[in-house]
Amino acid sequence: MHRTPCLLGLSCLAAFSRAAIIDIDIQNFAFSPSTVSIVVGDSVRWTNLDAFPHTVTSDSNLFDSGTLNQNDQFLFTFNSAGDFSYHCGFHPHMMGMVQVAAVPEPGTIAALGAGAILLIRRRRR
Repeated sequence: MHRTPCLLGLSCLAAFSRAAIIDIDIQNFAFSPSTVSIVVGDSVRWTNLDAFPHTVTSDSNLFDSGTLNQNDQFLFTFNSAGDFSYHCGFHPHMMGMVQVAAVPEPGTIAALGAGAILLIRRRRR
């Protein structure tokens, strides 16, 4: 793992050489967390912890889990940047968002929302 420096006293963020899997629980008729931020190539794994069936259905028809019964999981890998909203097909009030950022090129400075800044350094050879 290669760690990035802290800038302006902000929290340090880690840059990993492989894609991450982010977990979202489906519980109490809600997605938790309801919004996640990832980079291109990362995956999101939803797990239904409710006793009731749910779906994870993209508002743009990019993905659809089908029916998830209790303890079922659905994994989706995001291969393009953008904001991807989704909902439960059985319970339309259940909504979520996956914010996917492009992977910054080495040597660039990238804004990562909420005012955070990450400097990606090139490895010395």
